Amino acid sequence: MEKLRITDVIKANEAGIVPVISGGLERLTCAERVYPKIILQAVRSGSLARQIDLAYIEAQRNPRTATNNPLSSTAGAYFINEDVIGGSREREVLAYTNAYGEALGLRPLSQKIKLGPGIGFVEAPRFYQQLKTLGLGDQNLTINYTSPFGTAETRRGIKRIVDAKFNPEANFIPDDGVFLTRGATEGIDLFMDAIATLKPNSRIIFLGLSYYTGPFSAFQKGLIIDRRIKNPENSSMEARFFPITEDITSSLPPNTSALVLTIPNNPNGETYIDDELRKLFILAKEKGLFILFDAIFENMYFDETKNYLSSVLQAALAAGALDRVVIVDSLSKTMNFPGERVGFLATTNQRLKDALTDIVLARMCNPPLTLEPVIQFEGLARKIKSLRVNAPNTRLPVVIDKALEGTPYSLGKDSLMKMYEEWDQWNAEALKFYRGNLEITRAVLDGSLDGNSPDQAAFNTLVRLRGLPVGTNNMDYLAKLMFTLATYTQVGPCFGLSQKVWDKTLGVWSRITYACSREDLIEGLIRLVTFNRFYAESDFGNPNKFPVLDISFKDQI
Repeated sequence: MEKLRITDVIKANEAGIVPVISGGLERLTCAERVYPKIILQAVRSGSLARQIDLAYIEAQRNPRTATNNPLSSTAGAYFINEDVIGGSREREVLAYTNAYGEALGLRPLSQKIKLGPGIGFVEAPRFYQQLKTLGLGDQNLTINYTSPFGTAETRRGIKRIVDAKFNPEANFIPDDGVFLTRGATEGIDLFMDAIATLKPNSRIIFLGLSYYTGPFSAFQKGLIIDRRIKNPENSSMEARFFPITEDITSSLPPNTSALVLTIPNNPNGETYIDDELRKLFILAKEKGLFILFDAIFENMYFDETKNYLSSVLQAALAAGALDRVVIVDSLSKTMNFPGERVGFLATTNQRLKDALTDIVLARMCNPPLTLEPVIQFEGLARKIKSLRVNAPNTRLPVVIDKALEGTPYSLGKDSLMKMYEEWDQWNAEALKFYRGNLEITRAVLDGSLDGNSPDQAAFNTLVRLRGLPVGTNNMDYLAKLMFTLATYTQVGPCFGLSQKVWDKTLGVWSRITYACSREDLIEGLIRLVTFNRFYAESDFGNPNKFPVLDISFKDQI
């Protein structure tokens, strides 16, 4: 995938999406004649059959994907896609798909086309690297293994980030209630570890669809994994998977210890309305439940009035349930800084703080201490932004003075102001670029869609293309898209719920990430549309006509 400089993003925003859409639709018309020939060549040559056979053998040998292994119930569909279909088979698939494509005049690919890469390709603000270098040059940070929670200044930065979500002028999270982690993934794992300590063998309920890390971690800790999804049998053009609070309450097992909530949701950007959030936190307070709030997409709403002041945490505060919520966040999505693994947990709950402290001390594995300058800046930037949301007409120097609260910034106020302005522009331009990519996606898929997600926030959308017969095997669809056109995405079962429900009831839903270059996005969409049409019209899933990857994760939760 192509890495994007922010200067290129700004140019793309200035140029607009009209010419991109026009060019994309022209390419789609040509592709509808060319790509079916590549698919048929993969079939006739035996390449498709070979890849399906190898994928099946490898899947059954892998404990994460073998359908008879209990581990596959947590995320089997995700791992077969990541490890096998889009993983170990990539090099060989590229070799023959490039050969077929070049014969038809297509440019060769150096890697598979990723429609759902899960990360953003707009490079982080330039000064992040400068701050990182500053941290690497600080001996107090590099020659140190005695700060398993993060340094005092780092934790102060995290506290600013979280407090600003409630009210930038208030004090909510205690100093010992924040934990620096290696990405949000480790934060989620720490939470599951703490729950397993406080309430062993209890039940964790995931609300709606979710990324694999939570269920996978909970399973490893001996916790019971459960899921609540709203009426999946009645999915419509705009599909919503979050259950309402009344449905959660009526089916809540007595051994439930925690609910897991990702807002905006991954993969479909779905959210709860404020009243539903309030009722959810009242339920948590009454039942003594923890709510793990995964907030990594929270500052990426297309309606920018929703960013930086958290509706989720405001609801927890209004319900008097602040001690029931645990926040996990990172810089991976919001600022496209995934390789540095900057994440954190925050809570006000004393029992949970104590459990987390003991676990972190037992691990004695330092988080990335050298990123202290990055997190110090990020905490101040988030606080400044939240203050400006509350008082948009106040001059920036005045707001910065208020954010610093009389404590001078180590790099100076002028430096902070310059970096903040660059940071603010980066966020605005990135969101504008993502919004444009969403509009491009809708335009290219227009006429082909049978369902879509609410699309209230940046990064991902979930779509169902029309024409596929009921009962289409999601894994077979995924495999054939990759093994014929070298195109990778994730389908519904990769985010939880029995594949039987997806195959028989919901259909094939594909995740599309619009945080990539427009060239890559257009090419991926074209391949998806032409492949989907071929699959539907040629009865490509019929085992009597074509080789089929006959794998189904029917027991997946």
